[in-house]
Amino acid sequence: MGNGKNLFDYEYVENLVHGHVLLAKALLRASSLPQVSKFERVDGEAFHITNDEHWFFWDFTRAVAAKLGRPVQREEIVVIPKAVGLFMAVLAEWILWILSLGKRQSNMTVEAIKYSTCHQDSQY
Repeated sequence: MGNGKNLFDYEYVENLVHGHVLLAKALLRASSLPQVSKFERVDGEAFHITNDEHWFFWDFTRAVAAKLGRPVQREEIVVIPKAVGLFMAVLAEWILWILSLGKRQSNMTVEAIKYSTCHQDSQY
């Protein structure tokens, strides 16, 4: 889906947990020591936890598939332009919604197409 040039920055779960542990410790330290300077406080702050390792979205997906024993060769890939994918998703969502009387949601959604084709580089 899309041109395949959209970068993502995936996080290794242990790194994500480590970041949360560090933040929790900083919150506890600040709550127990009222004299902590405003520069050492983390409450009310937003943090972007990242590995800072950029992957093309579909390259990462194919690497995971290969590790699971289901490698995907480049010649097997059919590229669908983003606009076509979005159109197909709109049709799939509406047709399934109508046929199921609003009880089911399509696996192919506009949100999923947008997510898999957006650029999520952590260098904002």
